[in-house]
Amino acid sequence: MSASPAHNEAADSAYASTAAAPPESTPSSPRRPRSGSPSGSLLDEIDAAFRLLVTGPSALSIDGRQVGLGLPARPIPLLELKAMLLHPSCSPQTRDAAWAVLVTRAQSGDPSWVLGAFGVAIPGLRKMGARLTHGHTGRTVDLDAELVASFLEHLKTIDPAATDLCGRLCWHAYKAAANLRRSESEHADRRASLPGSSAPRVPWGHPDLVLARAVEARVITAQEADLISRTRVGDELLIDIAATLATSPDALRMRRKRAEARLAAAITDGDL
Repeated sequence: MSASPAHNEAADSAYASTAAAPPESTPSSPRRPRSGSPSGSLLDEIDAAFRLLVTGPSALSIDGRQVGLGLPARPIPLLELKAMLLHPSCSPQTRDAAWAVLVTRAQSGDPSWVLGAFGVAIPGLRKMGARLTHGHTGRTVDLDAELVASFLEHLKTIDPAATDLCGRLCWHAYKAAANLRRSESEHADRRASLPGSSAPRVPWGHPDLVLARAVEARVITAQEADLISRTRVGDELLIDIAATLATSPDALRMRRKRAEARLAAAITDGDL
């Protein structure tokens, strides 16, 4: 259904703050939008605009009959849809079908649907943002801005027929923001005075070396170590690895979870 003029105004305002804000650049980062409020969270601002868009009698919605796969056969406001897709009982197939509709409508260029898709993905982006800002001493607003810009960029081009659309979009945004954080950290390190620098980290703490010792101790298999390294240390997606192994992402996720539990127990017990 189409959005009301008031909803379109909210969407246009929010979209403008992310897609048309004055760009900012640093010697080590790409140009990107920044929050309209220096002290506020850009994700909070977008979430607030999303809630305006999806609240009330003319709330933006999708038709559950178009999606099927267990969704109610009626118009489903996006705020309700977000809660449904987050529920553990929601199947991956249902999420994929719902997100295919969201992505297709967002790619039409309608700011309301761009904001709608972004709002449904907010929980995943918040998790990514929390990972990025943990221990970060720089400007978190820059990381939020990079998350938003990269999400919107990928939303324009991602194939609506792909699986795990929300996961792919959020991970793409995370990688871009992580690269920004890394480049800013390296830039800060180059400016630090050498006499005050700290000693190098000891080599035995590197994750890959821990995994190698765990394989030697037969805590985990080499295949499990490779899976953990590629997805936890590296930036590969479970869904991409599953495609090459002719298995499902859920099966790989459970395999990794069991291996990491054994690994954590061995470290806690002092065996590694």
